[in-house]
Amino acid sequence: MKDDEIGKWFEAVFNSAGDASAARDLAHTQLRNAGLLPKVTLHRYMCKAKNCQIATVFQVGGRVLCAVRDYTFSPGLNAQVSVPAARKSKTLDGERHWPGQVYDVSELEEWGPQAGMSFECRHFHGTVIAADALRAVEGVEPGRPRRPTFLPAIPPY
Repeated sequence: MKDDEIGKWFEAVFNSAGDASAARDLAHTQLRNAGLLPKVTLHRYMCKAKNCQIATVFQVGGRVLCAVRDYTFSPGLNAQVSVPAARKSKTLDGERHWPGQVYDVSELEEWGPQAGMSFECRHFHGTVIAADALRAVEGVEPGRPRRPTFLPAIPPY
C-alpha cells in the first residue's frame, strides 16, 4: 500500500468506527493482522530487563500513533492499583489482564508538556511523554525504524 492509499484506508476506518479510540484500535489490529504494521512502524519501546516489546509507534494517515501492549499485574499489585468494579469491567479476563491501548501521540502532546502514555510490563512501569516520543520519530521514514528505546527495569510501584 502506498502512503496515500493507507491514508484513505485509515480515514475510512476512522469514519466507520464511531469514535477515535475505537478507530485507532481497529486500525492497529487490521494493520497487525494483515502483516502491514512493520511497513508503517517508526519506533519501538522495549524493556531493558527482558526485551519485552512494550509499545510500537507507527504512522498512518498522517497521524503518529502508539500501540501499547496489554499487560497483567501480579494479584497483589492489581489489588493495590485498582478496585474490583474496575477490574470486572475494564480487564479482558475480569480480573488481571488489562487491555492495550492505542494513543494518538500528536493529539496527546497538545494536552501539555507532561502528557504521556502509560507503559507497563512485568519489569517496567512508567510514563513516556508524548513530546519525547514525537522527538524520537522526527525524520524517521515509516517502515525504517531506528533502534528501539530500551526502558530501564523499574519495579511496579
